[in-house]
Amino acid sequence: MDAQAAPKDAVKTGTTTLAMACSDGVVMATEKRATMGHLVSHKNTQKLFSVDDHLALTTAGLVGDAQMIARNLSAQAQLYKFKRDAPMPVRGAATLLGNLLNGSKFQPYWVQLIVGGYDDKGGSIYSIDSAGGAIPEAWTVTGSGSAFVYGVLEDRMGSRLGRQEGDRPGHPRPQRRHAPRQRQRQRHGHRHHRRSRLPPPGR
Repeated sequence: MDAQAAPKDAVKTGTTTLAMACSDGVVMATEKRATMGHLVSHKNTQKLFSVDDHLALTTAGLVGDAQMIARNLSAQAQLYKFKRDAPMPVRGAATLLGNLLNGSKFQPYWVQLIVGGYDDKGGSIYSIDSAGGAIPEAWTVTGSGSAFVYGVLEDRMGSRLGRQEGDRPGHPRPQRRHAPRQRQRQRHGHRHHRRSRLPPPGR
């Protein structure tokens, strides 16, 4: 297989996945369609994998690559817990995935990954690219539908949410508190303008 081109008959997930780091956890979601070109080849494809009780992985890209990586990460997380008697940190899982993908960057896995979870540092998510870069994010989106979702999230999401707010991606940002002060300044400005039209005293 050419490292620079995916096989034409490969089943791609045609995915939109998203993840948000909240103050008390994470919110991760995907849709379930798998596509082959313009054909929806499967309507119930798993793209969100439970790695451990506190850790999850979303996948976009080739189904076979995504499933293999999810199995590998789950096995490594269980091995980490067995050896250290502690769950794998989210940052450790992101580093492990980054090393795995970087080791095959000349024959890359055709995937975009988000790993997220909750540990002693709170909720956190990492975006993993096909070259092994692991970038911490407040929220992120992957997949072919990400261009449409980015605009919605940038417009409506705050920088740090609770899980209840994160469960409602369309939840609007709260109104700024200084808006009433602006209106009050405008009213004062009108009053001052009216006073300036009065004739000086004694005339």
